Amino acid sequence: MKAIALVLGLFLITTSAKAETISACVAQNYAGQRVTVEGYVDYVDDIAAGKMTILNICGHYPKYGLKVVLFSRDTWKVPDADSLRDKTVDVTGTVELHEGRPEIDVTDPAQLGIK
Repeated sequence: MKAIALVLGLFLITTSAKAETISACVAQNYAGQRVTVEGYVDYVDDIAAGKMTILNICGHYPKYGLKVVLFSRDTWKVPDADSLRDKTVDVTGTVELHEGRPEIDVTDPAQLGIK
């Protein structure tokens, strides 16, 4: 009986840890949720003298579907972010609204994948 409960508990933990995959163009609808966002990187820029790197997915500012932010403390973890321009990527994280627009902050390279 304990083995069944253990297996069921592990199943529930692993299935709840998986993030739902969505299109970057609808990321705003998932504010506050942990998801995997898939989309085309239209724009990459180093902002404020390298203090952060911005990826706009599914459009250009101000009408992008998702902004991905790598702050300077984490940019070294994704050293060639500019190479993501014109690629389809997956980004996993919690969608937050910043000034009404969806954003995911990347702190770990495992959050980013190239399709």
